[in-house]
Amino acid sequence: MTVDGDRFHLIEVLLDCEKRLHVVPEGFEVVDEGGFRIRLRAPTASPSELLGMLWEISLDENGEPCRIKEVKAPINRRTGFRGKTVLRRILGRGPMLAASIAKGRILDPRNHAKLFSEMARQGLDIGMDPLHYSDLELYERAYHIEEEIDSFKEEGKRVLYVYNAPKTADLLEKVISLGAKAFRVDSLNLELFNLLADVKVMIFLTRPYLLPRLSLESIYNLLPPFGFEAIERPSSSKWTKAEHLDRLIKRTGSLPMTSPDVTPRNLDYNMSDLDVIIWADVFIYAHPSGPLAGVRAAREMIDSYLRGESLITVARRVEEVGQAVEKWGLELR
Repeated sequence: MTVDGDRFHLIEVLLDCEKRLHVVPEGFEVVDEGGFRIRLRAPTASPSELLGMLWEISLDENGEPCRIKEVKAPINRRTGFRGKTVLRRILGRGPMLAASIAKGRILDPRNHAKLFSEMARQGLDIGMDPLHYSDLELYERAYHIEEEIDSFKEEGKRVLYVYNAPKTADLLEKVISLGAKAFRVDSLNLELFNLLADVKVMIFLTRPYLLPRLSLESIYNLLPPFGFEAIERPSSSKWTKAEHLDRLIKRTGSLPMTSPDVTPRNLDYNMSDLDVIIWADVFIYAHPSGPLAGVRAAREMIDSYLRGESLITVARRVEEVGQAVEKWGLELR
């Protein structure tokens, strides 16, 4: 991600070490020896490069890991950043329902697209490649999926598909030429962000909370400013709330997306804000009557929430919702 060369973008890092730092990498300046506050001046930086630098500085003179207490990054969006407004324009407002397609399986491209179409007709807004899908057959899969999306457009229905980011620029260009608009970058493959940074596509960031030695607050201070249209965060429940993470994600124009473990038990806790993507793999694929019934149930619960209807009433009225609530229970705020 290139930045105007005569401007410096300061990344401020606060470390907690038992002893002095062993090495201060080039580009960092120690401005507070007591708290080991490290400041990075970087005319060019990508998330993966920055995380590599943070890893290097997080060892004290004995080689023991320092705790990274806080990371502050300025807003420094990528060239191709389009923001949450483009998601709203494609899908409308309100909680958006997302799911991996063929989770736990590998389908041929045509049948994969067919399953996505069937789930979309039951109320799915966003389909996603499962994390284990590779570049193999990506072009063929995108060909059939974009055909399905075009047919939905003719019917007036709006849906989106998120592909795993390819590893080569050539394949990326080919898939975009078919109509692909959104790609997933996982925290364990953040280097793929560089390939997408200057392309006008939507980037979904998943599993950032797996980054080593970074607190949740540090992660969600550091990553959103680089420009992701959607960023996964841990799902909320009766015991864990994610409102503060939502605020950090949304301050730079991104949408928060729940982790895929949403079920009827915690769905209500994740719909306190309309600007959220409900990633409901567990709800959908573990539904007693199968994934299509799971989509119908999740869609009905989201729509009922928007209508102001009690979820308890919905569970009595809609069979698929009742089955889900019987399996997982229901907790309300």
